[in-house]
Amino acid sequence: MKTSSLPVAIIGAGPVGLAAAAHLLRRGETPLVLEAGPLVGTSILQWGHVRLFSPWRYLIDPEAAALLETTGWSAPDPAGYPTGLELVEQYLLPLAAVPQMQAALWPSTRVVTVARAGFDKMKTPGREHAPFVLRVQTSEGMERDVLARAVIDASGTYSQPNPLGANGTFALGERVLHNAIFYGIPDVRGRNRERYAGRRVLVVGSGHSAFNALLDLVQLSEQFPSTQVVWAIRRQDTLQLFGGGESDGLPARGQLGQRIRDLVERESLRLATKVSIGALARTPEGIVIQGEEERIGPVDEIIATTGFRPDLSLVRNSGSLLIRVLKARWHLLRSLIPMCIAVERFPHTAWRNSPIPSRISISSG
Repeated sequence: MKTSSLPVAIIGAGPVGLAAAAHLLRRGETPLVLEAGPLVGTSILQWGHVRLFSPWRYLIDPEAAALLETTGWSAPDPAGYPTGLELVEQYLLPLAAVPQMQAALWPSTRVVTVARAGFDKMKTPGREHAPFVLRVQTSEGMERDVLARAVIDASGTYSQPNPLGANGTFALGERVLHNAIFYGIPDVRGRNRERYAGRRVLVVGSGHSAFNALLDLVQLSEQFPSTQVVWAIRRQDTLQLFGGGESDGLPARGQLGQRIRDLVERESLRLATKVSIGALARTPEGIVIQGEEERIGPVDEIIATTGFRPDLSLVRNSGSLLIRVLKARWHLLRSLIPMCIAVERFPHTAWRNSPIPSRISISSG
């Protein structure tokens, strides 16, 4: 079967997926953007209250900007720092409304599996020449198959949070206590305020998601003094815990770490190091980490900022190489991971001279 007339399927309509579509449109390709949510940037809206530590100049893809400029769009201040909500409203939604992009976008369409047409897991000869077949499902539950000559997995990782268990799996009792555990960064001072005000809250994780949650909780405790904040991390050495400070390549990221350091030094929160979570249990006094009852004590709520992982179930039948290394030849990377690191070192010009691989999977978060 000839595949040259088939579209390039893009899974996910976040900054990565839409940037990929913009580059494909410039190259004269036909993108097909499959978004599980009802609108672009659905996952970002779940943390829309969080302000990014990367400025706008790292967040806007040049090809996407070129498309937007044809509509009279005015770019935000490149030195400004948007929230997740502002990123969606000021960039992704206008980009999705560009006619060429709008024609390529299928919202409320979840990709269930990706496979090679006519090939099961065991059949190999000729596999690389067969088109991909994507089984998709609408929000109404209707299923259909879509053919594509290449697939870009830009679905991200936000829907697959890492569990609390020290072994990379769910801790004993973690699933049972799911109603008391929030994975990610809750809107502590907004829609989730009542959940945490006046409660004993444990934050697990040592990254910048934890920093954001801790800052909001401490501010909440100033309004509701009975709010108690405990921070648990796996590492014992805190030398590099707070980041690069003034020498950080992203100043706002360095400032975020410094603010947390100040809170710890002022004892505005309690830090517990070398915490290994094997089991959680609910007692009459509250939720406890078994083995840490005395040091950490019972809590009412847990915020798990332990990172995220890609959903590899999509490609278990595709038999294709999963490219997750950010040094791949096909550089979409100007907009792939801007929320986490500065990406100026990835020249977008590399895109222009690189062939389209059969499948590339890019995970961020």
